Amino acid sequence: MGGGMEINLIVAIDFTGSNGDPRDHGSLHAMRQDSFGRVVDNDYLKAIKAVGAVLEPYDSDRQIPVYGFGAKIDSRGRTRHIFPVNGNEENAEVFGIAGVIDAYTRMLPRLQLSGPTLLTQIVQQALEEAREPYSEAAQHYTILLILTDGVINDKQKVTDAIVQATDYPMSIIITGVGNADFSTMEYLDADDEPLRHTNGTVMKRDIVQFVPYNEFKNKNAAIFAKEVLAELPGQVTSFMAQHHHAPVGFQASQADIERIKMYNQSGGSHQMGGVAAEALQPKGRRSSDSLLMDQLGAGGAQDRSYYQQAGTGASSRAVNTGKDDDYLYQGETTRCKCTIL
Repeated sequence: MGGGMEINLIVAIDFTGSNGDPRDHGSLHAMRQDSFGRVVDNDYLKAIKAVGAVLEPYDSDRQIPVYGFGAKIDSRGRTRHIFPVNGNEENAEVFGIAGVIDAYTRMLPRLQLSGPTLLTQIVQQALEEAREPYSEAAQHYTILLILTDGVINDKQKVTDAIVQATDYPMSIIITGVGNADFSTMEYLDADDEPLRHTNGTVMKRDIVQFVPYNEFKNKNAAIFAKEVLAELPGQVTSFMAQHHHAPVGFQASQADIERIKMYNQSGGSHQMGGVAAEALQPKGRRSSDSLLMDQLGAGGAQDRSYYQQAGTGASSRAVNTGKDDDYLYQGETTRCKCTIL
């Protein structure tokens, strides 16, 4: 982002019947007022505000498309699995999370919650935005935030859509609202087993992060923010590595450049300002994402290998996929040019 990447946030809200009738105080969409006539935040509003506070600052222009799914509008017609929450069929954008909240509170009384819960159209809509022309000079990344109460009815179809999306600049953050069964969301998170398309294609990279809001709503906001953003930096850098892109105009800090120069001059074998050279290795104290950004931004200051495979002096080739044990390096034993492979 410091290099000029445009971040686009999209919000999708679950209005299926499993959330409960909004007129019922036990509903996740319950609309209640306090003794002064002020709206009391329901679980969805609390989650929107909490996650929005984390993600909104990263959206470049704060124009946020907001969609709903799983409801009938004005109790007429068929259930819609994607519709603009602001009521504008031509432009679903609102300004900032405040606009998301305003659109939500205005639309909710008009809806008849329905079903089934289908996410495929929502993911495909975000994928269309992620498919916008991408180049070194015009870099962008789409973040789809889905707020849902859990169970979905198109598991394989949405899996296919997500696997397809792993080739594009896009991530999906799913926030679970309520206490339902979130096993399908954990499956889509794919931390234990990679997602596989119907045609046998395996996802190219991890793009989904699932966060159960109820587990964090009573904890410090910083802990929740850390969980929401836990995988996002690695997902962005893995896309860039996968497609041979470097940050536009990214500049490492002067301190980082000096540290790298000292490492170059030292041959990588001594302490630099209290930081051991080994700390620059992929298994060191800094994350692979931080190391990657250092390398991309300060490559011009390097005259020898900054990343070098531990235990060897031979040239190495590898691609950063956002995992702690991956690193990015291309070069020879005495000189290197840092490149996205």
